[in-house]
Amino acid sequence: MMKKLLVKVRNYVVDKLLLVTTATLVVAYAVSIYASQFSDYAVECRVRAIYAELWRQTGQTQEMIPLEIVDSPIINAYNDGNRVIIYTGLIKSTGSWDEVALVLGHEIAHGNLWHLRMMNEWNVINAFKADYEVSVLEANADKLGAVYMMKAGYNICKGREMFKSWLNKQGDYQGGNHPGYAYRYNELNINCD
Repeated sequence: MMKKLLVKVRNYVVDKLLLVTTATLVVAYAVSIYASQFSDYAVECRVRAIYAELWRQTGQTQEMIPLEIVDSPIINAYNDGNRVIIYTGLIKSTGSWDEVALVLGHEIAHGNLWHLRMMNEWNVINAFKADYEVSVLEANADKLGAVYMMKAGYNICKGREMFKSWLNKQGDYQGGNHPGYAYRYNELNINCD
């Protein structure tokens, strides 16, 4: 009789533990999904706030070139003349908001310096010359973007760390029409060392 009672008590306790464990796992899963969505939303809000502040530093409004955040692991951002596109992969690969500000400032600078129009004209004239000239434009966009980010209160010394990180991870190859990471890191040494 005592044995049967102990078995019933044990089964009852085990059943309750399984129920509590299952409920805990379900709640933990739901919280992780919510937290993930909340953190993605919070990151998007922060990126949009940085973008708006950078535009304020130009004396223009961001409505001129709206920001689009694309949920993709691609590590890239660009200005297509109608909008600035930044991928979440790039945002997640950065080590600070200063790095995000530098990227967004760079893309805003492309628009403000009329680089897209110039590149289109050059591509029609001479593709080889265009690669060299685009490399110069990229370096100029880095510098003007750095001005915007610093005026907005971001730290260029922290922002340029992105290029050092990429240099350490990937080497100094950027592509045909972009300066190398080492060059970009060194060119943005504004009282950093």
